[in-house]
Amino acid sequence: MKYYRIFFFISIFCYSFSSEAQSSDTLTYLNHIVATKSNYIGRPFSVLLDSLQLPIKAFNISTYRSQNLKKESSILIGFAYANTPETIDLTFPRLEIIWQIPNDAIATWDLYRIYDGAWNPSVQGYYQNKIILDLFVIE
Repeated sequence: MKYYRIFFFISIFCYSFSSEAQSSDTLTYLNHIVATKSNYIGRPFSVLLDSLQLPIKAFNISTYRSQNLKKESSILIGFAYANTPETIDLTFPRLEIIWQIPNDAIATWDLYRIYDGAWNPSVQGYYQNKIILDLFVIE
């Protein structure tokens, strides 16, 4: 029994270390994307999607930049699974994409609700032709 406990604690330690290293690698990569954001600003989101080497796991919309709750000014994309749609705000790092022309927030909230914030081909299809104004890393 004692050996099982030791094995258990070693497993947790290794998993924790692995998760931190993965998060650090993701952050480094996303900072590189932001450093080269001139390749993406003024271009369709599909250009960024095609160059991303990380799979997008989740998304959330934001209206706070537009001053209009009916307009989605940006999207937050996450690269780690959120346990629930509400916990995407707890997954870091994330990439915030600000749109050149804000989207209809009602349509994007519907997408969010239908798919519980999970990224999938339907969500990608909706956003792929939207033009990027700016992008940031949220640590």
